[in-house]
Amino acid sequence: MLGQTEISNRSPLIDYGDQFLDYLNLPPQYYKIARIEWDGDPVRKDGEMIRKATAYGRKLVKDIRGTYGGDVTFPSIDANIYHGAYIEEDAENQTGQLIYRKQATAIYERHGRIGLWNFLKWLLTNTVTLSILTILLIVFIILAIVKKRTKRKRNAE
Repeated sequence: MLGQTEISNRSPLIDYGDQFLDYLNLPPQYYKIARIEWDGDPVRKDGEMIRKATAYGRKLVKDIRGTYGGDVTFPSIDANIYHGAYIEEDAENQTGQLIYRKQATAIYERHGRIGLWNFLKWLLTNTVTLSILTILLIVFIILAIVKKRTKRKRNAE
């Protein structure tokens, strides 16, 4: 029994999806059942045969738009700074305080050649890369020494 509806063992449970939603008091405009499966065999409890079922489906989740604010810290870079003073013509004839508003859009791009000095500064801040390069250099030196010794042995023979 599903509420007042009797479900036969041979009936596909998905045919009763709307009744499941109604029994669970879930609005069908927000919930859709894709499949329903029996959980195990029927069991006798308190003189009645019961059987559990699990339903799988989708639930509508509304889109939420949020506005966030806060402070942003940019890494320091070499840049030009411009200061300007905006003065209205005939300002000496004005009696009140003047308020100006300037709106600007800025695009910051890092320019310049990489160069050896900038590469070395970058390398010192990236310890993993520095470690790998150091290990490769040690391996290269060891291989060069081994090659030199084997060459000397061949020449000696």
